[in-house]
Amino acid sequence: MAADPDDIKKFHFPPAVLLIFLFLATGIVVLGFFAYRHHAQSHRAETESQLSAIAALKAEELTQYRRERLEDANLLFDDTSFAALVRRHLEHPEDTINSQRLQAWLRKLQTHYQYDQVRLLDTNGATRLSAPENLNQASGGELKMLSEILQSGRPRFSDFYRSNNDQHVHLALRVPILDREKGGQPLGLLSLRIDPEQYLYPFIQRWPIPSLTAETLLVRREGQEVVFLNALRFQENTALNLRFPLTKANLPAVRAALGQTGIVTGLDYRGVSVLADVRALPDSPWFLVSKIDTWEADAPLREHLLLMGGFVLALLLGLGTIMALVWQRQRLGFYRERLETAATLKNLNRVYAVLSNINQTIVRVRDPQTLFQDACRIAVEDGGFLLAWISRFDKKSGKVQPVATAGRDDGYVDQLCISLDNDLLRGKGPTGEAIRTAGSAVCNDIEHDPRMAPWRAEALKRGYRSSAAFPLVVSDTVRGAISLYADKTNFFNTNEVKLLDELARDIAFALEFSDRVGGGVTPAVPPHHRAYGSVHGGS
Repeated sequence: MAADPDDIKKFHFPPAVLLIFLFLATGIVVLGFFAYRHHAQSHRAETESQLSAIAALKAEELTQYRRERLEDANLLFDDTSFAALVRRHLEHPEDTINSQRLQAWLRKLQTHYQYDQVRLLDTNGATRLSAPENLNQASGGELKMLSEILQSGRPRFSDFYRSNNDQHVHLALRVPILDREKGGQPLGLLSLRIDPEQYLYPFIQRWPIPSLTAETLLVRREGQEVVFLNALRFQENTALNLRFPLTKANLPAVRAALGQTGIVTGLDYRGVSVLADVRALPDSPWFLVSKIDTWEADAPLREHLLLMGGFVLALLLGLGTIMALVWQRQRLGFYRERLETAATLKNLNRVYAVLSNINQTIVRVRDPQTLFQDACRIAVEDGGFLLAWISRFDKKSGKVQPVATAGRDDGYVDQLCISLDNDLLRGKGPTGEAIRTAGSAVCNDIEHDPRMAPWRAEALKRGYRSSAAFPLVVSDTVRGAISLYADKTNFFNTNEVKLLDELARDIAFALEFSDRVGGGVTPAVPPHHRAYGSVHGGS
């Protein structure tokens, strides 16, 4: 029986289905909008938190850098042995032995503190000794400050300035040398010039995570202008040359100089929109600006918006399941990135905590044995190592003897029996290699590394999976090593090995000065993000 044409005409698309489709489509669009807005807010908060964390870390390090330099200057200021050498040199310049000792002292100070120049001036401004030797006379700017500092009778940190001699940007510590035996009469001035290109500028420019546009600026206020103090990522020759009026209020650097703190948005020195953290550095005229271009900060949001649109379209086309999997994958990628960023910052904090605490101990502790024991303890407690031990090497017998341990030992160190006899396998592990080669030695897989054969079973039993050793080189002679053990394979990466090697050199430097002064030492430590001690002059 044929269908009635009138019935066909009466057939329409069900309104209920259309209403349901429109309702679901509207709901998906609305939900997509609110989901994107929530993600944008969360992402912005995460970006701001990350930016603030990096800025806080850099601000803390820069503040510590200034504080420790001034502490070093105060220690030199109070060093009566050095003052005696200076007085003898000024009164009896014909005393070549005294002059040679003083010259060696200045050279040592320049080398270990990594100063650009060390200059000893008399009260008339004449350069009496210097390191490097035979420097030209001090510039007019330096001489102008001489009388002020001698009258104040206190060390002074000279902020960024451009030298009249070489037109380069420098900082300096000016330490008045006083004759304590004559009521503090000025003898002269010790000028310690710092080249910011060696440490300060690279540290400021370094960013802890990959970024195309992120950078840190150091600025100060001069009258009604803000002056940039460091080299910039996107513009050359800016230190002390680039400046803006304080009326340019949309510039983050200007906001910092005017006292604003926290997260701000604005246009940077290139005229590019940026997200920035601005803050003042305590006890200094410096302001810190940590910034990232807005387009880079919002790049994940743009990607997210495209994915969300595709996801909504896919749902409307009936491919909701596939789009849901894509969305879930993107969410997992986002949170994985967050976890990796947090892990990177946590690892930085761990390494810096070990460096800072051990170097504070180097400055404070005078007994080498106590220093060794405290260094091992800090490496375990703050560095997360399972075991840390320090050894001394007896060159005559070729034996390596442990002198300090901390962590999960359980008799492991005592049974090592390390010897540097080339015929013995027991001298070819990381500790023996570090002492033999005077360089760091790393074993990132104890279970499979053939060098660890004599100790593998005992090491694995205690949970050791990686090991590294760093030589203690004193006066070009290897005196021992510091050895560290971790519970993970591939634990020691390149950056960590470099920092731990610097740490071993700091401990060795403390040991060198302990030998020189018979156990009483307040050692100097190079300024690699950590504490500084003082170098004592000759007796």
